[in-house]
Amino acid sequence: MAVNGKPNIHWMQRFDGCSPEELKTLSNVLEFAGYYSTLTVYHSQIPDYWIKIANIINPDHKLKYMIAMRTYAISPEYCAMMCEAFNELSPNRLILNIAAGDIQSDETSVSDVVAISNLLTTHEDRVKYTSEWLEKFTNLTLLKNKPEIVISGTSKETIVNANNYADAHLSMYSSYKDGLKDLIKTNKKIVSGPIIIRDTKEEAEDIYNQLPNNMIKGSCLFGTENEIIEQIKNMGKEGITDILASRAQMDDEHYRIHRMVKKINDI
Repeated sequence: MAVNGKPNIHWMQRFDGCSPEELKTLSNVLEFAGYYSTLTVYHSQIPDYWIKIANIINPDHKLKYMIAMRTYAISPEYCAMMCEAFNELSPNRLILNIAAGDIQSDETSVSDVVAISNLLTTHEDRVKYTSEWLEKFTNLTLLKNKPEIVISGTSKETIVNANNYADAHLSMYSSYKDGLKDLIKTNKKIVSGPIIIRDTKEEAEDIYNQLPNNMIKGSCLFGTENEIIEQIKNMGKEGITDILASRAQMDDEHYRIHRMVKKINDI
């Protein structure tokens, strides 16, 4: 939950290195700045983050790891086994970011992942399966230490899943402003978007104008450090409890975001 009216801030690991050593360095930076967690993305053509994070996790840190996963890619039973093993390494450090999943052109097809793939050919099928998956997962006797569950998505059925099973719902900030805020009943409401900080708003706006589409632009915070801090305070007043920050791909000064988060957490 937001602390003293200030949303918790998470970091999305994108556009940067993801080797174990690079993840360890990033974790040290994020821990120092006071981020709540870092999100590692799911893609069937990249090495597994669960294993790498288990290798580099510092038990003395508080930073949580939000691991994105798709329900068709792992059984509820095996996911529970992995959660319990992770908790033995470092308790209360895991968040599951659960999505029904879209199949990208450069990814493995569903039929290569699960035997019941003939039932999961559409997004609607995968959302329905996710409901069944969550019902089973959350009731497994093995799962003694249930991690926080974050559900991503904007469909009506996904919102129902979030309200029924999740601790938090995650959406782009632009989607939240476009009406999702009135539908989400989870305790935590996480919005995501890039942050661009420069010495003047005009400099930040030059980078903002390079963003690829209106959804990302509508989710972006840009301006001076003090202007961004003020925007974040106002987001807390909108009912937003958490912000998933990321860098714009063309921004080579995203260290400014970490510096700002440290400043916010020191206030």
